[in-house]
Amino acid sequence: MRPAIIFLTADVVSLFGNAIAAIAFPWLVFTVTGSAGQAGVVATSAAVPALLATIVGGHVIDRLGRRRIAVGADVLSAVSLAALPIVDAAVGLDLAWLVALAVLGAVVDGPGVTARDTMLHDVATASGWSLERFAGAREAIAGTAILVGPGLAGVLLATMTTSTVLWVSAAASLLAAVLTALTPSAPPRDDARTDTSVADDATGLLQSVPEGIRALWRDRVVWTLTLLGAGTAAVIGPIQSLVLPGIFTAWDSPASLGVATSALAAGSVLGALTFAGLRARLSRRAFVVAGLTVTTGGFAVLATLAGSAVVIAAMATVGFGTGLTAPLLPVLMAERIPDEFRGRVFAWQNAAALAALPVGLLITGAVADTTSLGTAAIALACSWAVVALVGLRLCIEQSLDAPASASRTDSAVSPGTSTDPQPEEDVRPSR
Repeated sequence: MRPAIIFLTADVVSLFGNAIAAIAFPWLVFTVTGSAGQAGVVATSAAVPALLATIVGGHVIDRLGRRRIAVGADVLSAVSLAALPIVDAAVGLDLAWLVALAVLGAVVDGPGVTARDTMLHDVATASGWSLERFAGAREAIAGTAILVGPGLAGVLLATMTTSTVLWVSAAASLLAAVLTALTPSAPPRDDARTDTSVADDATGLLQSVPEGIRALWRDRVVWTLTLLGAGTAAVIGPIQSLVLPGIFTAWDSPASLGVATSALAAGSVLGALTFAGLRARLSRRAFVVAGLTVTTGGFAVLATLAGSAVVIAAMATVGFGTGLTAPLLPVLMAERIPDEFRGRVFAWQNAAALAALPVGLLITGAVADTTSLGTAAIALACSWAVVALVGLRLCIEQSLDAPASASRTDSAVSPGTSTDPQPEEDVRPSR
């Protein structure tokens, strides 16, 4: 149990640090620039580098090791945050500095998240936990951090200077790095190949990264899960960033915006806890069908925009539905993707969600401008219904409870690639 507790503690500390930074950094940017346009430049400048870093990060994770990259990402995240008050005190922050440090923070976040995702199986094994139980606990804790983190950031900003809050966020990232480094993982593997895993990689980056796409595409369950993740980002993102702010502004109810966002996170926590409590009694298919159905119903109710109370209840319903299915995603991925491909496949899955978010925002914004927010909400609900139908079809045609067969797993390995577990120096229990 000890490895799981350390890892989950590192995870929640990292999430709290990110949640604080997500509030404090935009506040700092607007304070420094005084311009919404320049703040938008800073916010968008890191989007493409973050996407590319996430994709390339999967290759690096599979070659250098999951824990090593997770630790390095948290350290660099701490550096990017600590540099803000340091540069401000030394030479003064300007737009160029803000963009540069925003890009640094963004390019390490994606690989860091992917590395933590790929560590789940090894840490669960070392802890003696089932992967499903471990994933359920992680989702519940993550939802709690998302629920509490922004409020904590607001309290800190009200009681401390922005520079001090950024130092707190940097310290959280650094603490997460230390805890991750101390997390015992899977049993030690043969380290003889570790030092040569990069130098002897004949495929190279340009061939290695597409291998992740091929491994993802060969398994229908995996690519359908990727579609579900991207669809969730493309729908929930615009609802949170465009529809809800616009409608609550029109209703002159700004407080309800925060309540609705909190309701989504609270519902997600409850859904993850429900999964953990009932998994032994219900099949995976039951959870996926229930989760997709509940989420679809929540979006349908939300699209009515029938008042603050209805919208808040709908957001809680959407959160509950996504919470029922979210813990299963890393479980199914770990069962179906060969160990040495896991970093790249998780990276492509995370990259798909990153890419889907701005696309959803752009399309929703255009629909809202040319028609209305109500029409945009209906379009988002219909879009999700299409994604949900794909997921439901998967439940009908594919077995989710039985792990993928050895033949299926082997088919995802490109010719000439060893199927032996990838050695990692950093899976030894730390002393």
